[in-house]
Amino acid sequence: RTLFKGQMNPDLGNEQIIEEEGSVEGNIFKIGEMSYRAVVIPSFITIRRGTIEMLEQFVAGGGALFSCGMMPRLVDGEEDAEALARLESITQIVTLEELAVKVREAIVPMVQITGDGAENIWLAVRSVDGGYTIQLSNISRHQGVKANLSIADKSATLALWNPVDGSGQRLERESDGTLRLDFDPAQTWVMTIGNEALANGASGTYSTQGEKVEVGRLEGRWAMRRLDPNAIPLDFARWSTDGTEWHEAEPVLALYTRWCSEPYDGPLWLEYSFDAELLPKVCGVAVEQPHIYNSISINGHELSFVNAGHYIDHTFRTADIARYLQQGTNRILLQLDNVSARRTSSDAIERYGSEIETIYIYGDFGVKSALAAEQPTASWRNRRPILPQKPLPASFAHGSFSLSSEPDSVGRNITLEGYPFYAGAVELSRRFVVPAAGGNGRVLLDFRGTEAIVINVSVNGVEMPPVYSSPWQCDITDALCDGGNDLKVTLVGSLRNLMGPYHNAGAEFCGVGPATFTGADDWPQEEKGDALWYEARKGGKALLWRDNYYCIPFGIMQSPRILVQR
Repeated sequence: RTLFKGQMNPDLGNEQIIEEEGSVEGNIFKIGEMSYRAVVIPSFITIRRGTIEMLEQFVAGGGALFSCGMMPRLVDGEEDAEALARLESITQIVTLEELAVKVREAIVPMVQITGDGAENIWLAVRSVDGGYTIQLSNISRHQGVKANLSIADKSATLALWNPVDGSGQRLERESDGTLRLDFDPAQTWVMTIGNEALANGASGTYSTQGEKVEVGRLEGRWAMRRLDPNAIPLDFARWSTDGTEWHEAEPVLALYTRWCSEPYDGPLWLEYSFDAELLPKVCGVAVEQPHIYNSISINGHELSFVNAGHYIDHTFRTADIARYLQQGTNRILLQLDNVSARRTSSDAIERYGSEIETIYIYGDFGVKSALAAEQPTASWRNRRPILPQKPLPASFAHGSFSLSSEPDSVGRNITLEGYPFYAGAVELSRRFVVPAAGGNGRVLLDFRGTEAIVINVSVNGVEMPPVYSSPWQCDITDALCDGGNDLKVTLVGSLRNLMGPYHNAGAEFCGVGPATFTGADDWPQEEKGDALWYEARKGGKALLWRDNYYCIPFGIMQSPRILVQR
């Protein structure tokens, strides 16, 4: 990290690879086709004798060798004071704070970057035919950087490329020989050095950003058109081993997990239920691996999955249920011969057993729901100071979902307006006018704060490049008309709200593993869970598991800003 902050471009060395592929040519330490003029010894216990010999040859030829930690104490796992003394005598011992400065004194970097926040610009250099390609990334998600760049080769042709849309511009040096380059938070540029062919493909000359002035905002509700089926996951089921005596509904994941340690092999009935206020014309059920079940029915009507289509994943096979729906409670019954998982088995079928899973109701409907009495006040994701704070998930009460009508328009958070589990795209539309106060300049729409994976923008029928990274803006100047303009914004969502994890008290996460979908006390939980989380849940004392559903926001959470860049 210290070297990256100092605009170094380090690689990690592996002694086995060095032994097989390494060599020394004067002051160059070579590994395969890579060449290095400085080597840093990290803190470690044992070093190979062959590595010491190569490092001695490297330093004798003029190479620079540094250490900023604990020097090795063993050679090939054995004590050898003489060899270690020789190694220490050729090594420059520096502090971690001094390391980047000392390395830069020893070798002139290809690129040097200065300016407020320059330590957040990390780079990766690659040699290509005719020159070099350098990726420059602002690792800060909070702070933009106005950087000054100095390129060692003062005569090389330079070009700058935007990896978001592939556009390129030529770079021209200032009178003092430096370059000025602006970075928005988390923005990446790609620079090419000395490659005439690539530079000739660039159009125009890069200039630093002019002042961006906000001249208006797009407030209020949006007309909405859903582009994919809405859905409700059913992950709780009543269960029976004889079809007559029933146990209360539990998460099917709890049943599966319990039977991994307390095996149950034999007949099993699972009853999933959902409510319907509206009877949609298009409605289906998706069941993962329906072939493992002896029968599947809804409201007493047998369902066939022969030659079935699929939903989301090719193993989620579908059946049309629209004609069998009834107002009020609907019940889906799955019957199988259950085989519990044997986790120690090397046979795949035995190892995983009968994988009873969540099933999904999908189709043309809204989802009526009720918020839980207690809403999250924090999330594990928002504990990360390197990340901007995000709006918290909403907690929906278990058992509160029913099929209902859909709204014609939506506000900021679509999740709250009939789409708590939606996993598709929506088209939002409206008309707008660019205020005359904007004056001359490029007109931008700023979607900062929008919760979506990809934002596709169309103005007066003209499609803009997709927006999916910082600075979350698109230039709409050339598509504008005098007076009113038609705007369509298509938001593409993720699978998070449909498939979870949504029963964990952490609410939203940076790292997800199997335990995150449960209340287990295992990686990557950030707080203590329960070894037998499914039993703790039944007793109402689970540390992390929650029956309610935490669903993250989806929508234009902040009113888009109209900016004029002068």
